[in-house]
Amino acid sequence: MSDLFAVAGKRVLVTGGTRGIGRAISIQLARAGASVVANYVRNDEAADSLKKEMTACGALLEICRADVSNQEGISRLIEAIGSEPLAAFVHCAA
Repeated sequence: MSDLFAVAGKRVLVTGGTRGIGRAISIQLARAGASVVANYVRNDEAADSLKKEMTACGALLEICRADVSNQEGISRLIEAIGSEPLAAFVHCAA
């Protein structure tokens, strides 16, 4: 029987994914083998730190700075995600 919650090889978007609970979720998904797109709005330092941490352990993680509360940010996020389908979406943005 297949594990319905397995994320290895799947693409996941985490809004608010570079700090707090969103960061923890991004890290766990990436360590479990998911290709994570971690979205954030303001804190470049937290985003850079997360990217470095995940790159150092060989995890697949992309960072996208986009404010999902407005159309411009949503468009930027859609562009960053590209045409590869998402298997999951975790909304942690405040």
